[in-house]
Amino acid sequence: MRATVIFAGRDEIAGRLRDNIWEAARAVLEGRPERTARELLLDGGQVPFSHVLGPADTGTAELVRSAARAVHRLARDADAGDQEAYIRRSPVTARIVDALLAALRDRFLLLDVGELHRDPSGWPESWTWETRDHAEFHRVLGRFSTDRAEHHGRLFTPLVKCIETSTP
Repeated sequence: MRATVIFAGRDEIAGRLRDNIWEAARAVLEGRPERTARELLLDGGQVPFSHVLGPADTGTAELVRSAARAVHRLARDADAGDQEAYIRRSPVTARIVDALLAALRDRFLLLDVGELHRDPSGWPESWTWETRDHAEFHRVLGRFSTDRAEHHGRLFTPLVKCIETSTP
C-alpha cells in the first residue's frame, strides 16, 4: 500500500492565517473576551489550525498567547477607518503569520515514517510512504485525514490538499 499526501502551499496557509488574525482582531474590536480572540487565531476561519498546533505543546500555547496580545494591541491601535486593511497589512500581522508558519512547518519534524518533500523555502509540499501492514497504513494515514480530538496537536489534516492511495 502506498500513500501520497499533497499539502496546501505556504502562501495559501499564510492567507488563511491572516484571515484568522483579522477575525481575532475583530473580536477584540467588538469587545469579546480575550480567550475568544486567542481561539480565533488558530480556528477563526475555515481551517482548524489547532488540530496541527494543539494544546499539549507548551511552546505553541505561549506562541498563541503572545500573538493574541500582539493582536489585541494592534486592534487597539487601529484607526476607525479601514481597520481590516490596516490589520492585514501590518508588520505585526506579518510577524505573527511568520511565527505560526514556522510552528506549522516544524510539526513535520514529528513524522517518523515516509519521505517528506519540501519546496525551496522549506515548506512541505508532499509526503509519500509505503507499507504492507494494513493496520499501520490506516493508523499513520489518519494523521492526515482525521480530526479526532485526542490527536489534536499531532494532525496534519488542515494542511492537506489531497491524498492519493494505492493498494494491491
